[in-house]
Amino acid sequence: MKPISYILIAAWILIIIQTVVYSRFKLRGKGRTYTISKCAGSLIFTLTALSGVIFVESLFGVLMLTGFVFSFAGDYFLSKQSGTGFLKAGIVAFQTAHLVFICTFFLFGGFFWWQGALLLISVSVFPIIEKCASLSFLGQRKLVYSYTVVVSVMVTAALSLPFAGKLSTPAAWLTATGAVLFYISDLLWAIYGFSPGKKYRVLKVMNVFLYFFGQMLMATGVSAIGG
Repeated sequence: MKPISYILIAAWILIIIQTVVYSRFKLRGKGRTYTISKCAGSLIFTLTALSGVIFVESLFGVLMLTGFVFSFAGDYFLSKQSGTGFLKAGIVAFQTAHLVFICTFFLFGGFFWWQGALLLISVSVFPIIEKCASLSFLGQRKLVYSYTVVVSVMVTAALSLPFAGKLSTPAAWLTATGAVLFYISDLLWAIYGFSPGKKYRVLKVMNVFLYFFGQMLMATGVSAIGG
């Protein structure tokens, strides 16, 4: 096997262990161990993307790595216990990461007619969830909905990759699948994150697995450029 193959195997073993560990901290609430655990997971898929850039040089890999670096910063800031400064910094970092991913996906994917309809569907899912789950945004409604639009555009753009023919089939499908899992994880986060007084323990665990595995699939896609 190639060196990158061993790195990917090791990275996936680590992310599986990390996901299980982080799930336990997630259920217990925030704290120092929570912050360290969350950042450790983000570091794993960031380094995975970096390995892909080193062994398989490509513009796609460099752009994806840039997005993961901003995502790592967002995870760090949002995992802090308190402070509006950390919250704002985390949101800015994540929004920047999403914009980098969106530009990358459109650059290597393009736009197909069916994406417009898919975008409308993905955006409209959230208001339905808000009504059915009786979510409370605590004055952050505009911020939440703007983030929803960004994430919806990101997943819609990612789904064009397998049909554009600019990336290898494995890279395109790994990235697109990872983006879909990331999108679903955000929907689950919204349900338990804006439902005061409800624990939703199962949804929290599902959110963790979908988020980390989604990000890891996207990071693995960087190494699959060569087929």
